[in-house]
Amino acid sequence: MQLDAILEVAIGLVFVWLVISVATMEGQNRIGTIFNWRAEYLEKSISSMLKDRALVDKFYNHPLVLELALKDKGGQTVKDKTGRVKRPEYIPNPIFATAAFEVIMNAGKEGADVPVDTMSIDEMKASMKSLGEKNPGLARVTHYIFPKMGSLTDEVETKLVEYRKNTEGWFNDVMLQPSSWYKIRAQWLAFWIGLSIAIL
Repeated sequence: MQLDAILEVAIGLVFVWLVISVATMEGQNRIGTIFNWRAEYLEKSISSMLKDRALVDKFYNHPLVLELALKDKGGQTVKDKTGRVKRPEYIPNPIFATAAFEVIMNAGKEGADVPVDTMSIDEMKASMKSLGEKNPGLARVTHYIFPKMGSLTDEVETKLVEYRKNTEGWFNDVMLQPSSWYKIRAQWLAFWIGLSIAIL
């Protein structure tokens, strides 16, 4: 008889623990979405990578990145209180690599942005040289991401593939930090939500 009572209490505790866990995780996800924390951390990281507000805006206005922005039921992009398009919470690596590569390659040149595939070798070299004068912080990083840019010759296609992969790797490495920031914030939030639910 006592074994039945113990079993019932144990089953009840497990059920309550599961309900509190699910409620906590759902609450934490909802709060994170409302405050747009993932998108905020992602934008901070991209800002630290590109080191220039104008380049960050160009990156987020790239057609591939704009497609990832939150849309309403009518298919229109959702805007925040300031009238700015809401930033995406997640950017796949290949899209980041393509958009960032184009933004960086166009950063040093005058005039409208053009796809990298349509740029000549001389235009790329001139753009990178000009970038070094305008944005030395980013130029220092690109020196490692785009090695031997100055010696581009016949193997342009191969080098462009390599540079895109390097840009993707750079993004992967940098994204470890905001993931860690978000996880810490989410854990604290989950703790307080769980504690509040348990007290209630």
